[in-house]
Amino acid sequence: YHRNVFLVDRQGALMLVGSSMSARFRNLHEEPGYRDIAESLLSTDSGSYQYQHGDETVLLNSRFIPELQWYLLVEQAEDPLLEGMRKTLYLNLAVGLLIAGGVLVATRFTVNRYQDRVDARTEELRVAKEVAENATKVKDSYVSLVSHNLRGPLATVKGYLQIALQEKNPDGSFKPAIEEWMQHSHNIAEDLIDATGKILDVSRLQTGKIVLSRTCFPPRFLTQQKITQTMHLAAKKRIRVTNGVPEDLRVAGDRELIGEALLNLLTNAIKFTKEGGSVNIFSPAPNIIAVQDTGVGVHPALLPGLFKHSEMTTTRGTAGEGGTGLGLPYSHDIMKAHGGTLTVRSEEGKGSIFSLEFGKTPPALLIVDGDARRRETLEKLAREMFGVEIRIAATMNQARESIAAMPPFMVAAGVDGHGVDGLALLKEIRATIAPDAMPLAIYSAGAIPEEEYAALDLAEIIPNSPAAQDVASRLRRYFS
Repeated sequence: YHRNVFLVDRQGALMLVGSSMSARFRNLHEEPGYRDIAESLLSTDSGSYQYQHGDETVLLNSRFIPELQWYLLVEQAEDPLLEGMRKTLYLNLAVGLLIAGGVLVATRFTVNRYQDRVDARTEELRVAKEVAENATKVKDSYVSLVSHNLRGPLATVKGYLQIALQEKNPDGSFKPAIEEWMQHSHNIAEDLIDATGKILDVSRLQTGKIVLSRTCFPPRFLTQQKITQTMHLAAKKRIRVTNGVPEDLRVAGDRELIGEALLNLLTNAIKFTKEGGSVNIFSPAPNIIAVQDTGVGVHPALLPGLFKHSEMTTTRGTAGEGGTGLGLPYSHDIMKAHGGTLTVRSEEGKGSIFSLEFGKTPPALLIVDGDARRRETLEKLAREMFGVEIRIAATMNQARESIAAMPPFMVAAGVDGHGVDGLALLKEIRATIAPDAMPLAIYSAGAIPEEEYAALDLAEIIPNSPAAQDVASRLRRYFS
């Protein structure tokens, strides 16, 4: 489906269009196609319509947004590819009727082949239609959820301000209680800003506008940073927060995004733990970081929808703390983007354990180099500097076997001969593994023609580096 999104006011005037489309009209009443449905569309809160745009049949869904006093319109036109394939089929059938005798068998074969393609394409379109319809349902639920999250706080702020304007002293000055109401309004405004930020983050992550910047890093230090950030929240409730993540543990991922997920889990743990309780961050397995609390736990009825954007699962904390309900779904999206997941085990009245489970890719570096002296020196430097598993391959087959057994976090290959065709190896890897899933680096004692490697989307190209120290220094930033 080709989809356009835009907003119009109650008179049908165009107010805002999606970034992927241009404004082709000013008012619904003036545009052919829209003109026939404009009155009906602008008189109801929501609806679905169909109109002809040239040779295309266009479906239009509308929903009125009270906060903006605008209509959100989503139109989608049917993909013309199916019609083109049908025309091709009919043409082949017509030609087949003109061919006699022995050509008939070949014609029937051709027709059957195209029929299979049409059937396959029809099935693809059916599945795509179902996906689009499900996406529309999720979008409607999400819009409803966001509206609920914003409408309630805005109404509260409005109420406080109305009271403030009415509560004046005879001389026209405000009463002392007004300061408290203003502080409440300020706090709610901060919550709204936080909610809006999370909504934007979710949108950017789901649409691919946030690109993962993967490194291998020790999560204990990151965990300690997040504990420090939430120290004031824990201190208010006399909650003891401990960091049980081993110092030598390494994980592979986007440090900033993993930090956001950790912060969400830690904030939630403090929020739902009673005064005097405890929160512990630990690693039950090399690819898992877990946050355990002694809080109130999660009601079993809320568990299935806890990580879904379309469901409202937020509740008040043990000290009346509020929330947006977006932190856990966003954290789940972050882990999904890393090839992992976010899981929960909880028992009401006893507490919860939320676990960041990373993919199976170990934090390892594979060095592929036919130059024995340089390979051994680079291996020694990497073991001293990087703190991760270092694998060595002296031949192409050794490299293939190592990757097949367990793909490493990163591959660095020498490309200046010595029995190793670095370019061929990197092409093999990139044919099956995406750049954001495995960074690749090449190095050479001489020049490297970068145009040969442009299509491989390499993380590092290190030319004119005869010394292993130069290569290790360039790779170090991926192993903080």
